[in-house]
Amino acid sequence: MLTAVFDKAESRSFSPDWLAEVLGPVRDYPHLQYSRHDVRRAGERLANAVLWDGTDHEEIYKTFAIATNWRDSHVYPMRSVRMSLAQRMRKLGVNGVAASRPKRMTSIRRKLRVQDTMKLDQINDLGGCRIVTDTIAGVWSLVREVNDKFPHPIRGKAYDYITIGKPDGYRSYHVVFDYTPRGAHDVAYQGRRVELQIRTTLQHSWATAVEAVGMFRDENLKGGEGDPSWRRLFQLMSLEFALAERCEAGVTGSRRERLAEIRDLNKRIGALGLLDNIQSARRYATEYVQGTDAKYYLIAYDRLSQEVTVTPYGDALVGSLAYDKAEREIEWDERPKKVVLVEIEKISQIADAYPNYFGDVLLFSRRLRDLCEPYDGDFHLKPQALAPQRKPERPDMSWMHHPKWRQWFHKGKR
Repeated sequence: MLTAVFDKAESRSFSPDWLAEVLGPVRDYPHLQYSRHDVRRAGERLANAVLWDGTDHEEIYKTFAIATNWRDSHVYPMRSVRMSLAQRMRKLGVNGVAASRPKRMTSIRRKLRVQDTMKLDQINDLGGCRIVTDTIAGVWSLVREVNDKFPHPIRGKAYDYITIGKPDGYRSYHVVFDYTPRGAHDVAYQGRRVELQIRTTLQHSWATAVEAVGMFRDENLKGGEGDPSWRRLFQLMSLEFALAERCEAGVTGSRRERLAEIRDLNKRIGALGLLDNIQSARRYATEYVQGTDAKYYLIAYDRLSQEVTVTPYGDALVGSLAYDKAEREIEWDERPKKVVLVEIEKISQIADAYPNYFGDVLLFSRRLRDLCEPYDGDFHLKPQALAPQRKPERPDMSWMHHPKWRQWFHKGKR
C-alpha cells in the first residue's frame, strides 16, 4: 500500500492530502488522557528508585500508566514525520531505510535519573525517527532538505556528529522537530517533539555493534559504561570509518599508531571472536511475520537465550498496549529482556533498521577483520608460478593436399 502511494506521489509536490491518506484516521492512534501536570509528576517519581514492596502498588501502576500514555501520544507525530521523510527520500533519489520507534521506558527512566533537571515532558526523543542511507552524499542531501523545506520547525539547533563525532566515536546527524498540526483533526499533537537521526550504513554498523556487544555482555557501552578496552576499540574504529567516508575533520593522531592499537585491543579482548559469536547467535525466523499487513512490530530480545521474537500489529493502539504490557512485565519481574516497538514500511527492512536486536554485526566485523589481518604494503598479487614454455611447432598443412580442398584452392587462384 505505501509503495503504491509513494509511486503515485513521485510526480507531484508534497501534499497534506497524500499524507492523510497514508496515516489514516487520527482516532486510530493513542491520545494523551492526562494533564501535563500529571505527566510531570509521573516523571519526577520515575526519576527515583521505584520500590515494589506492595504498599503502593496502585500508585506505581498509575505512574507508569501516565508515563507510557505520554510516550505513546507521540506515535502519530512520529509516524507523520517518518512518512514525510520517506517521501522526500524518494524525491531526492536517496537509497536507504526510514524507520521510527517510541523510546523504551528503561531509557526514559535512565535519562531522568542522569539529567536530574530534565522533566518528562521535556525529553526530545520520546518519538524517534531514523534514516540510514547508503552513502554520505545521501545524508547531506536529506540534511539540506529538512533544514530548508520541512513542514515542522526545528527545535533549538541541529547537532552534526558526523563532521566531528562525539568523544566516544558516535557519528550521526541529530535534529528535533516540533510537530505542527495539518488541521483541526490533529491539533491535539501540537508541539510534540520528534527526534530525527540521519546516518550512513557504515556509521549505523558502528552504533549497531556498540549496542549488540553491550547487550551480549550486559554492559551499557552506549551510555559510556562497561569495559574500557571495548569502548576504546569502538572509539578508534569510528576514526577509521570517518576516514573511509572522507569526514577527516575530527580525525587526529597517527594512523599507524591507531592501527597498531586496534590490533592489540582485538588480541587482548578477543573482539573478532565475540563478534562472530554474536553473529552466530542470530535466531530470527522471518517466516512468522512475512506476508502480513502489519505496520508495527514488537521486537523482544532475551539476553539469556539470545533469542529474538517479533510480533506484528496492524493497529497503533493495539501495538502500544502490547508494548506497555511487555515493559511492565520486564519491570515487575526483572526479566533479562529488552523490547521495542518499531514502525516501518516493510518487514524485510526491520533487521536493517534495528540490527542490534538481531545480532547483525557483520559489516562492523568485516571492517575490523580487514584492519586486524593487514597486508604487506600495497595490495598486490602473490607471484604466480609460470607454466613451462612450449617448443615452437610448425603447423600441419597436409590437409591442403586433399583432392577436395586442392580443387577449391586451384579455383581460387584462377
